[in-house]
Amino acid sequence: MLCGIRQTLLENVQKRRVPPLEIGQRRLFFNLDPSVEQPLKPCLRALEAFPVQDSGRRGVCLKDPGGLTEQLIVIFEPMLSALALMDGTRALSQIYSALTRRTAHSLTFRQLQELVAQLDAGYFLDSPRAAARQAELLQIYQEAPFRPAALADNAYPANPGELREMLEGHYEASGGRPAFETTQRVVAALAPHIDLPRGGRLFARTYRQISLDPKVRRFIIFGTGHSLEPGHLLAATAKDFETPLGTLPCDRDFLDRIQKRLDFDLYAGEMAHRAEYSIEFQALYLAHLFTGKREVQIVPILCGSFHDFILARQAPRSDARVEQFVTAVRSALAETGEVATCLIGGVDLSHIGPRYGDSMPVDDRQRKWTREEDLKTLEPVLEGNAAAFFQMVAKDGDRRQICGLSSIYLLLRCMADSGRGRLLAYDQADDPVTASIVSFASIVFPGAE
Repeated sequence: MLCGIRQTLLENVQKRRVPPLEIGQRRLFFNLDPSVEQPLKPCLRALEAFPVQDSGRRGVCLKDPGGLTEQLIVIFEPMLSALALMDGTRALSQIYSALTRRTAHSLTFRQLQELVAQLDAGYFLDSPRAAARQAELLQIYQEAPFRPAALADNAYPANPGELREMLEGHYEASGGRPAFETTQRVVAALAPHIDLPRGGRLFARTYRQISLDPKVRRFIIFGTGHSLEPGHLLAATAKDFETPLGTLPCDRDFLDRIQKRLDFDLYAGEMAHRAEYSIEFQALYLAHLFTGKREVQIVPILCGSFHDFILARQAPRSDARVEQFVTAVRSALAETGEVATCLIGGVDLSHIGPRYGDSMPVDDRQRKWTREEDLKTLEPVLEGNAAAFFQMVAKDGDRRQICGLSSIYLLLRCMADSGRGRLLAYDQADDPVTASIVSFASIVFPGAE
């Protein structure tokens, strides 16, 4: 799933601030190293791809959400056609033969070899080289005393004063009054995870209400796991989260209480936390609100894709891992009921337009339709009805590509009794380069009266 944080990356590519590796019509000058074994059947890793244009040429820019490489790679024809065949089922000779049969291309076999070598060198292929790099980075992550602020000085200022000024500007711009009495608990909330310049106002709406809860001491954060590998439905990390405004401690005891009730390893996909922003952005606002003022802890959990459930026309509760996790979280909450807890979903909603695979650019009519459909979909969310929410999204095959589907569903299933949720704000962010939009909302759930 592609999300708004990539807008900045795309603009940087267009303005040449980030020098991409460009592969296209021109001859590739890449010396093949005979000592380096090339993948026998090249297979692209799970990458993000978004369209770019250069001098009338159309191509795609590939980005690794897992963070094995920070390199962007821009690819044009005839190489694009070759990429589509790199699924791990074909040898290089078979890819070349298929290209020869299907297209009138000018690609030589030597160029195809160079393409594969360059993709592998950049860790874009699922290969022993990428696996070794992943193991190396995982070891570094696991040995670190905390989870570093991965996007500092990229998506937001690393300087504490500048960051504080930016976040306080979001509160000033957000306006609005608290949704309910300041003495009332906030048991759950939804905030965006889109980039801060475009989503800051709605981040602030959510966290203003949270800041008024006089008792909250723990936050279970359900983030969208954009780079979670297939098969990892959930992934936790026991790391404290570093931010420029202070380090947020992880409630490891709470995670232990969850893990002991599970038949699967909740940390198997921990590597996805290393570069994931959906939780990191929430940590910024929490550190800004509470560091030096109140001792709080976080429980960071990334949620994987529910796409397989939609394709199989099955409810998420049909998966034993989902039911075990929900039961484990609710049991751990009951065991530690003396600690006031708020569940937070770091989620976006619809992704519409060419950047996300749609054929047509977004116009005013589609913006209106997206808003209407989003608000309908949020009704069962506000009612706390996870099953009805999933059914609303699944009935059209997740046509709008709801990025926070799994995180919202699991939050609603784990949430304690609450009053009806309050929709504080809804917005859509434009991607003018590709005429696409991302939607997101600010929602809070008051404690049951």
